[in-house]
Amino acid sequence: MPSRAHEHPNPEQIPMNPNDHRPEGSAEPMKTFCHSFDEAYPAKIVDFHGWALPIQYDGILAEHAWTRSKCGMFNVSHMGRFRISGPHSADFLDELITGSVRKVANGQALYTLLCDPSGGILDDIIIYKHRSDDYFVVVNAAMRDADWAWMQEHIADRSIAMIDQSGALAQIALQGPLAEAVLQDYTDVELEGLRYFHHTHGTVLGAETLIAATGYTGEDGFELYLPTADALAVWSRLAADERVQPCGLGARDVLRMEAGLRLYGQDMDRTRTPLEAGLSWTVAKDKAQPFIGQAHVLPTDRPERFVGLTLEGRQAPRTGYPILDRNTGAVIGQVTSGGYAPSLSHSIAMGYVQKQALDAEWAVSIRGKALAAERTKLPFLNHVTRR
Repeated sequence: MPSRAHEHPNPEQIPMNPNDHRPEGSAEPMKTFCHSFDEAYPAKIVDFHGWALPIQYDGILAEHAWTRSKCGMFNVSHMGRFRISGPHSADFLDELITGSVRKVANGQALYTLLCDPSGGILDDIIIYKHRSDDYFVVVNAAMRDADWAWMQEHIADRSIAMIDQSGALAQIALQGPLAEAVLQDYTDVELEGLRYFHHTHGTVLGAETLIAATGYTGEDGFELYLPTADALAVWSRLAADERVQPCGLGARDVLRMEAGLRLYGQDMDRTRTPLEAGLSWTVAKDKAQPFIGQAHVLPTDRPERFVGLTLEGRQAPRTGYPILDRNTGAVIGQVTSGGYAPSLSHSIAMGYVQKQALDAEWAVSIRGKALAAERTKLPFLNHVTRR
């Protein structure tokens, strides 16, 4: 069995990437390591939160189907990646997040939230715990600068080192039922024993890599964090594997909606609390110290709740479409994410509905027509079998 005894690259030895921020006043989108590949493919490229990223390579539906049946590959290097270490780093993080890094083991990942003093959600993040004094934090691309500033503001005089590794490290996701078989052919890590939401270190095609059993698709899979200098070679070799299909933002969005996964800035923001957003399970009980906004994250007097909806047919509910009381026609909520779900052969939506209307019969107004909708427990589907 290949050894897992590999050291993560020392953050102090990873150079900062001078091109990972859009120049001040520039309208030119930033580019990831994969931009030359995307142009040559050619992929359909869009400006996504200031990044030039592919919306699709061979079609959204084709990429969606490939991920559900084989192995889709996604470049998500636009996300923010911070290294936080030092003897007081656990106290520092637990002061900021709804969860607790003290309650997870070394080698485990934690999905959690940053909240403001009023309990509003600032971002949803994943924290990878290397040791009790060493953490790797992944934040949403649109919130990278704001999250960095928020964390810097609360360091105070504690002995904590924060390094922005967003430019120096790339992020590649392999997702789907064949993801493990594919990755196993290119890594020295024995993947079978790597549990869901855990991580380890090894090499992928010779590149030192943090390998995490995480993802954003509702499928088994892995996220790879590796030096940007090695990323294009790794990506290109994986893309040449006949089991692998490069996938764009469009397929990723459909996949995450089917899996009932929220998108920050669309399904939640700082006007929503964890309870409203259906994320009260992220709030750790009996934390050793209070976190920012703790007194306001779980009060039950907030007027709306986050829900899933199922509609018959292919007409797609979109962000902002009204949710109606089917009997009275009154507006009782609003869709935040929605569309046709190819895996389910009908349309789905997520959004917020007034508490007093949770037991009513619902409809969604699509281009002036009220289409019946049924409340559906999230997720709509979950193919993750790794435990």
